[in-house]
Amino acid sequence: MSSILFWYPEFLPEQFVREKIQTQKFNNSEDWHHNSKECLENPIILLRKWTGEGFVGILDLPAVLLTWDQLFMQDWKAQVMEDFCLTILLLLREPLMEVNDQHSLKWVFFSYANHLYTVDIQRSWIHLQQGGLPSDIPELNQLKLSDSLHYNKEEEERGRFEKGSLRSSSSDDHILTVPWVAHNPSVALPDPARVNEPFDLYIDAIRYIPDNATITKVTGRLIHSGRDDIPDVLAFPVITSRARCPEFRYRMTVNVKGKATLDPNALVLLRVNTVDSDTGKLSVIGNTVVSLFNKHGGLNVGGFQLKLRRGMPSKGQTLLTASSLNHHPMIPCCSLLIRLLPHTQDPVPPPGYLSGFYFTEDAEPNKSELEIISSFQQDKEFTVSVGDTAASLMSKEQTEVLCEQWKAWYEERLDERKHLPPQQPPEHLSIIHMVRYRQRAGLRI
Repeated sequence: MSSILFWYPEFLPEQFVREKIQTQKFNNSEDWHHNSKECLENPIILLRKWTGEGFVGILDLPAVLLTWDQLFMQDWKAQVMEDFCLTILLLLREPLMEVNDQHSLKWVFFSYANHLYTVDIQRSWIHLQQGGLPSDIPELNQLKLSDSLHYNKEEEERGRFEKGSLRSSSSDDHILTVPWVAHNPSVALPDPARVNEPFDLYIDAIRYIPDNATITKVTGRLIHSGRDDIPDVLAFPVITSRARCPEFRYRMTVNVKGKATLDPNALVLLRVNTVDSDTGKLSVIGNTVVSLFNKHGGLNVGGFQLKLRRGMPSKGQTLLTASSLNHHPMIPCCSLLIRLLPHTQDPVPPPGYLSGFYFTEDAEPNKSELEIISSFQQDKEFTVSVGDTAASLMSKEQTEVLCEQWKAWYEERLDERKHLPPQQPPEHLSIIHMVRYRQRAGLRI
């Protein structure tokens, strides 16, 4: 705690001035440094921001209006503010019990509190006014946390995490997940394979598909490889994974026998396909390109988080590079997790995203994307699985499919050859429909 830094403008100066007399009592004492440090580490200093600013900027706007309405109607009685503080503290009990440093505590008080549902605060406050037990209130919180929080104070203004995750204790609860994690340079990587050695391409996950996407698959092709016997990439997600962030268990081994030499300029072009939720047409969310080898002829070993772009390489472009799509607009929030590893007999399980294994610098979300991801996480359908989304699409299209035929239906529904005229490529999703308006998130102009 000795290295804790405080940003004093976050707190009302008047609150410190009022205690000037009390401060002077130990200002010249031997215990001054210890006492002042202890005072600033006390959670009460965080509560003072709540009370001093009337929860403005702390709670969601409807919740702020609820507290202020009660304060006005009850003539600004101190008991009203005390009861609201107690209510919110009890709703935050679970995340508060998980923190283990000052910055995590500060994040729960000032940021996580903003995610509380107004209806939960209202129900909990009424529960107290009617003489209910305070111990009942934590169960009224519809947001659940289970893993520890470790906030990265150096990235505080960007709102990202260093470790930990926010997730629900059951599939019925809303889940908050870490929007972005920087690459951890201390992660050990295997020795890179050479151009004449076998390697494995893994498709691990899609992160944050747009609102107008439904079921997904990943397709791809090796380009400039110097080989014509390499199959195309075709990956389908795990049916029980979340539809918003579908997970895959796909591995393709290239140059299995290790006898042929690949072109050092070889790339892999990957595409994420979906069914448009508005039109029902087969569509493309976005594309990405990654180089397979570095300039020294070694495999670009490691994990990569790749931003998707709305467009394909220009027809007149003969030699594609990893930057061939950079002139196309990026798909907001959406990215693809892949790995390139030397070939192993058994598949290597995907690492946790929080481990920092993936190179993520090119996919770092901007401030607007963080706001969009937050709105995704607060959506009631954020926990819906790939299977649930497929079932909803079946129902919408009035299609009845037996359970044992789901896999065949899923693959057929995303098959361009069966749903598009010959030689007609699928259209890209409408970018203006990728993020829908949410009342809770609001609109900033």
